[in-house]
Amino acid sequence: MSKKAQMRSKKQSLAGEAFCVDVESTGLPGKDDVRLAQIGGVGISASGRVSAFDRYIRPDRPMTADASEVNGLTDDFLAQHGAPAKDVLTDFLKVADGKALIAHNALGFDVPILACMSRLYCPISPRDLQNPIIDTLVLSRLQGSGFTHRGHKLEHLLREIDPKFAQTHGALDDARALIPILDRLRGNLGDLNQLHNLCGSRRLSDYFMVPDRFMPKLSVLQTAIDHGYDLDLTYQSQGKQPRRRTVTPLCVLSHNHFYVYCHERQRIVLFLFESIHQIHGTSARFVA
Repeated sequence: MSKKAQMRSKKQSLAGEAFCVDVESTGLPGKDDVRLAQIGGVGISASGRVSAFDRYIRPDRPMTADASEVNGLTDDFLAQHGAPAKDVLTDFLKVADGKALIAHNALGFDVPILACMSRLYCPISPRDLQNPIIDTLVLSRLQGSGFTHRGHKLEHLLREIDPKFAQTHGALDDARALIPILDRLRGNLGDLNQLHNLCGSRRLSDYFMVPDRFMPKLSVLQTAIDHGYDLDLTYQSQGKQPRRRTVTPLCVLSHNHFYVYCHERQRIVLFLFESIHQIHGTSARFVA
């Protein structure tokens, strides 16, 4: 596809194509060595046609007790019904390609974990992931959203729309539940372009971009993210001695934090940009 055709495709997708998504994980990012357990999604075409995506993942880390209590998933269930993470994520990126990703707490949870896992398991080119990000949690808090601000959890918003709503916690059910919320937000705040702007105009590719204020000092980190290389870096946590780590950079969470896979600890951890003392690129590529 030519560049002009790609630009036309992206513009059209932002005008009408949406993909409501919800993920379930084995734990909490930053606290646990988290992995994806389920991706549920509902694609909505410009004509209003709806298609579902619902896949379980066989994670290579155990489900924590807290996560299992929330999502109802167990290691035994996922071992029986789950597929390899690479297969599920590859399929997800194909069906969601070019569409605006809609999620509740998209900016803080769903999109960062999807970005992390995609980088960990898939041979992707991060800059090609141009999906616009729309966060219904952020939008529901805005004046004029059509919601009363009594609560911003998914179930609170849905009960404002339908007082008889009873939530069943699962990725596909939660993704479907976003449709009436999105309809109300579009009716009160504007079309997908306007909703995207109100969420900061972020795209999935932004989660693979080192903030400008750390460039060119951390240009080697950006190169490693772009091409999937490992890094040797000296990192100092607050109040601790500097330590050398070999890491695989995964995604940028915010202007201060980024996720890496730490080889010594064999887990995903959250690092601060400011805490990097020295950084060196390698020619090694980590394969999950």
